[in-house]
Amino acid sequence: MDDLISRQEAIDALADMHCKSDEDGYVWIIRSDAWARIDALPSVTPKRKTGKWIDAVIPNDNGGLPVQVCDQCNTFFPLAYTGGGHRFCPSCGAKM
Repeated sequence: MDDLISRQEAIDALADMHCKSDEDGYVWIIRSDAWARIDALPSVTPKRKTGKWIDAVIPNDNGGLPVQVCDQCNTFFPLAYTGGGHRFCPSCGAKM
């Protein structure tokens, strides 16, 4: 779900800015075909990442720290933190 926006909110943002001065005195004028260009952009259906936890051990002085690693972003979490696995990765949001 990277970089998705609402087409209607983008059009509304342009309409709000059509001819407007900002705090520095610059006047913003949006080209009349900007609305048509936004409207012509393809639709995007977000796809949820799915992944799985991989059990691993990080070596340390006490014999090793049990962790779970997200196979999507490779972020590891101590097993004590995940409690045997979250339903979603706290780092990338992948459904587990």
